[in-house]
Amino acid sequence: MSYSMQLSELAVITAGKLQGADYQFDSLSTDTRKVQAGDVFLALSGENFDGHQFCQQAVVAGGAAFVGGGLIDVDVPQLLVNSCHLALGSIAKYNRDQYRGPLIAVTGSNGKTTTKELIASILTVKGNTLATEGNLNNEIGVPLTLLRFNGQQQYSVVEMGANGKGEISYCTALAQPNVAIITNAMGAHLEGFGSIQGVVEAKGEIFQGLVSGGTAVLNLDDSNVNQWMTMLQTDQNGAINSLTFSLENPQADVYASGLKQLSDGNYSFQLHYQGRSAAVTLQLLAIHNVLNALAASAAVFAIGASLSEVVQGLENVAAIGGGVRGLSAINNATVIDDSYNGNPDSVKAGIDLLAQLQGRKILALGDMAELGEDEQQLHRSIGTYAAQQGIDYLFSCGPLGELAAIEFAENKGSAVNAFANKHEMLKTLKTMMNAQTKVLIKGSLSSGMKQVVNELTQGVSANVTTII
Repeated sequence: MSYSMQLSELAVITAGKLQGADYQFDSLSTDTRKVQAGDVFLALSGENFDGHQFCQQAVVAGGAAFVGGGLIDVDVPQLLVNSCHLALGSIAKYNRDQYRGPLIAVTGSNGKTTTKELIASILTVKGNTLATEGNLNNEIGVPLTLLRFNGQQQYSVVEMGANGKGEISYCTALAQPNVAIITNAMGAHLEGFGSIQGVVEAKGEIFQGLVSGGTAVLNLDDSNVNQWMTMLQTDQNGAINSLTFSLENPQADVYASGLKQLSDGNYSFQLHYQGRSAAVTLQLLAIHNVLNALAASAAVFAIGASLSEVVQGLENVAAIGGGVRGLSAINNATVIDDSYNGNPDSVKAGIDLLAQLQGRKILALGDMAELGEDEQQLHRSIGTYAAQQGIDYLFSCGPLGELAAIEFAENKGSAVNAFANKHEMLKTLKTMMNAQTKVLIKGSLSSGMKQVVNELTQGVSANVTTII
């Protein structure tokens, strides 16, 4: 937090009722494993847990006060609130208001975590930077990120995700970004949004929190860009600026030219902005990461970053956890780990990368989750696309993945490689691993395809340096 405060101040911020003596504190925790002496413990609850059950544990760990929905039998001051979740948001909003530097907010169906890391790398070149840690990008994670402002940061970047409408609206209202960026809108979490149109509208919510005079950063290559432009004008009455980015369209404010894939699968390109350009060599696989780099560049240009700072920051970023990584595997084979994200568009992007590689190309696919009523057709479309792109084998695990395997086999005139579980898939995969084998691992996080990655790379420590 930015500075010490009294529990009585917190009561005003949260509209809560203080029970017991007032208390001065400078740190708030929601996790008993991280409680330190003097902390205030806030008892969050969810579907599978109730933080109120851990209050005694928090006190033993040194917690000096408690924020919750009801009185607990612990001998410390207590602040009673109607909703612990809303209280967390109110406290986070108050703490964010003490921060005076620029805040960049990032959302999108694909690429938001990589874009956030690229932005953070560039901002770190400029000064002390706060960035979302890991995947803390939801209605709990965003407030926790905002609580990390402590008066030392000069720059910040906050990632925002959602499983349904209204979630990004809530988060952006807390964060009040100076710059807001949408990487794209695709078929991710359709179950929570109802349709692609629902995704488009939900991503557009990020602009609602933009401060006056702020900047919206838009993907000119996304078919929904005009709709976001309209939403922007409606929500903000023209009180904000806009910047666009594109892979190769010179009509965009930020774009690339001279795209070249290097022998290690990474890309070099010329970065263009306001009549100036500079050469960039990324340490990230796949062409979609060039677009992520352009998105990040546009966001930091909006707050005055120089071209040299942008290039340095982009080139400092190597493989990102939660993003696509090329790994050495057993028997000198190569595994492309993209097991974190499994929506149809990200799977197709992975197939495009795999198709560029030499050797035997295998797609190991788990179920793609939260696709709504079109989930069966979307899985079948992956099988068709993989066959069209020249993938040699499609191995599936899960009832939906099997639909992709069947469609793939029909298009290729080959046998169906659908497996009842990951153990059976791995048995067959291991027999095919050699120096010519390239395996792309895809699937939603819930499908557990990370287990396949771990099994195939177990005991092999070196990351891939050359995969083509």
